[in-house]
Amino acid sequence: MNKQTKYAILLAVFIGVLIGAGVAYFASHVGRDAMSSDVREEPAKVKTHEEKTEKKVENIYNIGITEEEFRQRFNKIADEYEFDLRLTKKYVYEGTYANVYQTPLDTVSSIAISYEPKTGFVRGIFISGTPATDPELVRFISAIVHVTATLNPDLPDGGVRELLPKLGIFDGKHTDYRTVNKTTSRNNISYKLQGTGGKGVIFFAVAKDISTDSDSSVRRDDPHNIMADMTNYVIWDYSNQNSYNATMDTMPNKKNSPQSSSVEMSLGGIAIGDTKNRVYSMLGRESRISYEGSYSDPRYQYPNMEVVMSGNIVTAFVSKNAMVKTGRGIGEGNSVQDVLAAYGKADMIMEYDGYLLYEYKFISANGRNCLLRFAMKNGTVSYISGRVAE
Repeated sequence: MNKQTKYAILLAVFIGVLIGAGVAYFASHVGRDAMSSDVREEPAKVKTHEEKTEKKVENIYNIGITEEEFRQRFNKIADEYEFDLRLTKKYVYEGTYANVYQTPLDTVSSIAISYEPKTGFVRGIFISGTPATDPELVRFISAIVHVTATLNPDLPDGGVRELLPKLGIFDGKHTDYRTVNKTTSRNNISYKLQGTGGKGVIFFAVAKDISTDSDSSVRRDDPHNIMADMTNYVIWDYSNQNSYNATMDTMPNKKNSPQSSSVEMSLGGIAIGDTKNRVYSMLGRESRISYEGSYSDPRYQYPNMEVVMSGNIVTAFVSKNAMVKTGRGIGEGNSVQDVLAAYGKADMIMEYDGYLLYEYKFISANGRNCLLRFAMKNGTVSYISGRVAE
């Protein structure tokens, strides 16, 4: 099967034109002989008195397969079905609770592996991205298929057909991958497909008791949360200028042109350099004016954003909710992958007050040097700000 034929089949499956053919493709993809649709189940064994003895339940924090075994299985399946992705363990973050490395799927998506430093057992697999075109979507779902096939070599055919539909894939219905939030489990492995609410989508395959929570309570030193693993990896990767920067070099060029400078340093249609009269024409009168410190500029408060003015000229802004977007369509709630897809690699990434700050340098329409900031918590934009940086 050549690559074009394979992508055509996958695309047909993905858009729901030939659901039956898609399921058949998936069944063949995992490399099993065809089985009867009536899968036989072994009769439950009658428990003896001894078997009824209560056993201590232990938490499960790894999948039971080493990183090396997972990588070799994945790459073997990829070779067999001509999927042009190979997991390469080139740059590895070595942490206290997890080692992590990442391989790009394309310019908008990537797959990361988290595993225990001492035993080498996999804690979880994390696929994230902002697939927008049909080829990007097909590639994203192909990676999910390969992961599930790698982790479940002995799963019966009937179980294979049930696994992905429970995540909203190949279920014969239209699935909005930006808002989907479905979970299923097999053999002490939890699978989750989650949209970010923006342009992004995330797939998890983690050990039963590894958390995928991404709220503000997650700490970087959390020993059992894959989002903490990924946060540690991103910070390390940026500071070491290795695979992260190499990957981001293929992202869109963020540098602005004179024609687009007013758009780049804007939020909710308000740009650095705008006059007070234009702000009033766009947003109306402020609800109140506040100050921070004795000599600070007035901060005009609106329901969705705050606008700072000096001499009746906009010099800064801050978002308050997801209703306002930047000139490239990014708002609160978008993922870090959304930001990277829209703006490319950041000029600076740093930690401050519990946030991971992605900052971009631009020149405003009135010729001022400015910074556009995306403050992240657990991979999601918490707030956006822009200011004159002179």
